[in-house]
Amino acid sequence: MANSPTDRTVEIDDGLLRANILLVLTVVGSVLGFATSVFAARLLGTDEFEDYAVAVATLGLLTTISEAGVGKYAMKVLPRYRLKKRWGRLLGYYRYSAVSVLLISVALAAVMLIGQWRKDGPFTSHPAAIAALFLPLTALSGVGIDLLMANRMSVFGSLVSRFLIPGSSLAVLFYFWTRGETLNSMQGVAIYGLGSVLGAILCWGVLIGITDSTIRQSKPVYRTGVWMSQGFYFAVSGFLGASLFRLPIIAMEMLPIAETQVAYFAAASEIGLQVLLLSKSTDKLYQPQMSVLVHQRDIDRARQLSWKRHLFIGSLCAIFMTVVIVFGRWILRLYGDAYVAGYPALCLVSAGGCVTAYWSLAPAYLRFVNFNRFVIACEAVAAIALLGLTAVLAPVAGATGTAAAFLVVISALTIFFAITASRHLYHPAK
Repeated sequence: MANSPTDRTVEIDDGLLRANILLVLTVVGSVLGFATSVFAARLLGTDEFEDYAVAVATLGLLTTISEAGVGKYAMKVLPRYRLKKRWGRLLGYYRYSAVSVLLISVALAAVMLIGQWRKDGPFTSHPAAIAALFLPLTALSGVGIDLLMANRMSVFGSLVSRFLIPGSSLAVLFYFWTRGETLNSMQGVAIYGLGSVLGAILCWGVLIGITDSTIRQSKPVYRTGVWMSQGFYFAVSGFLGASLFRLPIIAMEMLPIAETQVAYFAAASEIGLQVLLLSKSTDKLYQPQMSVLVHQRDIDRARQLSWKRHLFIGSLCAIFMTVVIVFGRWILRLYGDAYVAGYPALCLVSAGGCVTAYWSLAPAYLRFVNFNRFVIACEAVAAIALLGLTAVLAPVAGATGTAAAFLVVISALTIFFAITASRHLYHPAK
């Protein structure tokens, strides 16, 4: 018997128009992000760019911790609250998100600043200290974007994350470049954080604006214990997942290798992982839909959604790898002639990025079907393995060795997730 439309069902559109818009915005964002990295490298110089890259990577990891999983969990729970018209819980979750993120990010920023001051003195400056100052607003910006995405405002959320945030930083860097000036790493980090300040203000302003009177007049319902426990899995998993892309740079900083090798790997990562922006943008379109389908146990449509995404992302990954292989040296030369030495690392990182992008919906699906502990355990093992391989290969082969370690670990983890998710989706337990 065919299912009849009810208030508890939603129409899952094919997403073609949104996917195309997201693709355009992602391409624009990739260009802006790449241009920002290039101008930063040109204005900072190799040594300063290395310090800048490590500070930005550290800020990224701490931002993931500060978000406490509330943005990623919103992808799962907010569509269901809207589906069941539980406006009190929806309003409560908005407030819980803002307060929890602010408390955690401010605490982490304080710890980071105190640690830096105890190490270098209270009257000295360091790129990491500048990064700490931007941490609260960077975390609010990221969560605000996720909340907009969970409310099916994927295009606007992508506009902020892919255009406004990198575009504002790029505009400032371009201004200094036209004046023929040079920057230090602290100034570079401050400019990098500027976009997140604007993003936080805009996202939360829009979120307040789209909250209609029915929701505002509802009495907030807080399920703090449930949200914290469920968000914890998303937070830990998000941190471990992010660490797989941030840890190599941080680890290289601590190993006995030349600073230029760190800079080469940072450039290779910036270019090679641009493909992940494609998957993240489309995932934030598909994840709320997947959440509803899993909740409704509509396995057939979940499979259709999965195949549709694979065809879309697979084509983009093939194009991306072709561009990297053919034009990779020319692209690296934009950073400076010395960066061409990072071409092998660029190819390896790009391959790992494409594998991750193609199957990036697999870990999200596993979280939706309550495989949280399994995902976390696998990512923890992968992070340890990545650190170990980097410690072995980086001192021997520099940026290329680090990239090889990244490719091996990230590919093994992603393919394992894909196999597990496929078995669950196509052969569900009866």
